[in-house]
Amino acid sequence: MSKAQNIVVLGGSFSGLGIAHNLLRHTIPALTSADPSTSYKVLLITPSTHFLWMIGAPRALISEDLIPIDKTLLPIKDGFKDYPAEAFEFIQGEAIGLEIDSRKVIVKLTTSGSERSVDYHALVIATGGHTSSALWSQHGSHEKTVTALKETREALPSAESIVVLGGGAAGTETAGELGSAFGKKKDITLISGSNRLLPKNNATLGENAETYLKNMGVKVRHGVRVSKSEKTSTGQTTLTLTDGATMTTDVFIEATGVSPNTSWLPKELLDAKGFVKTDPDYLRVVGAGERVYAIGTVGSYSRGSVFDSNDAIAPLMTNMEYDLSNGKTGKEKKVVLNQKETIVVPVGRDKGVGILFGWKVPSLMVWGIKGRTFFVEKAPEEVKGTKYTKRS
Repeated sequence: MSKAQNIVVLGGSFSGLGIAHNLLRHTIPALTSADPSTSYKVLLITPSTHFLWMIGAPRALISEDLIPIDKTLLPIKDGFKDYPAEAFEFIQGEAIGLEIDSRKVIVKLTTSGSERSVDYHALVIATGGHTSSALWSQHGSHEKTVTALKETREALPSAESIVVLGGGAAGTETAGELGSAFGKKKDITLISGSNRLLPKNNATLGENAETYLKNMGVKVRHGVRVSKSEKTSTGQTTLTLTDGATMTTDVFIEATGVSPNTSWLPKELLDAKGFVKTDPDYLRVVGAGERVYAIGTVGSYSRGSVFDSNDAIAPLMTNMEYDLSNGKTGKEKKVVLNQKETIVVPVGRDKGVGILFGWKVPSLMVWGIKGRTFFVEKAPEEVKGTKYTKRS
C-alpha cells in the first residue's frame, strides 16, 4: 500500500470536530473499501488542546456553581482516542500560511513556537472566528479562556458597576444572567450599538428582551459604541463612547461580533469582508486548487450561526468522498441552509425570547429549550462525535 494521503482539518470547534469524526468513521472507510490500495490519514490542527462550548459562556462567566469550567472546556484528544494511531494525528498549532501550488500548510506549534510544514491531499478550513474577549472564543491555548472566566467570576461579587458591550444574542444573554444573579443590587448596563437589541432578528424579540432586562434592573443604552477602553490604576475600566461621553465601571464584559480567522490565508482567497470565498453549493474554496474546502463561520456561505455549520457537514462529506474518489463513490450534493429565522435567547434564569423556523415561541419554551442548561450537556457529543455514529 502506498503512503497514506493527508486530509488536513484546520480548526477544533463544531465544524472541525464534526468533519474529522465523519472522515474517520464514514468517508475514509467508504473510500478504502472502493480502492483498498489507497489509504488516508486525518490531521486535526488547532491552537488549543480543548474544545470550547461557547454557547454556555453567558452563564459560565457568572460562577463555577452554575457551569463548571470542565463542562465548558473539554479535551479534544479524549474524543479521538479510539481511532488507530496511523489514521489520526492531533497537532496543537496555528495555521500561519498556505502554499497553494505546493499544497502545504505552515503551522506554528503552540508549545514550542517552532514551525512545521504539513502536506495535504485534501484540506478543510474550519478555523472559525475570534472575538475581542477570550470568554467567547479561544485566543490560542485554552488557558487564556480559563483565565478570563476566573478573573470575571472573581471580580463580579464585589463589583458595584458592570457594563456589557454588545446588543446581540451574547450580550443580551449575558446581561440577563447578570440581572438574575445580582438584580438591582448592582449597577448593570448593556450598551447596544444599534437602535434595539437583537437587531438582526424580528423587532419584537429585542423589544421583549429589553423589557425583561429592565424588569431585572438592567439599564439598556442604544445607539452608541465604545471607541476606547482603558484600565485605571484602581482596576476599573474607563470607557470612551462614540457620542463623546465617558463612563467608568468595575467590570467590563465585551460581547461583540466575530471576525474570521483568515489573516494567514492568501488575500486572493478572501472576500471583501475577510471570509474565505466559498462555492455556496459545494463548499469548495474558489481559487485554492483541488480538494480544498471551507465550512463554518470562516466561509463566505455562512451567516455565522452553528446551524450553518451543522447543515453543511453532511453534504460536504459526500462531496469530499466524490472528489477524493474522482467520482467513483459519493456524489455531489448541494448545501441547503435553513432560510427560516431560528434563534433562542434566554434572558435570565426563567425567561427568554425566540423564533423557531419562522414561528415565535413563548418565553417558557425558550427556557425549556436553552435557558435551563445552555445545552452544556451536549458538549461531550461534539468532542466524542457520538452524534455522527450513523452516517447522515
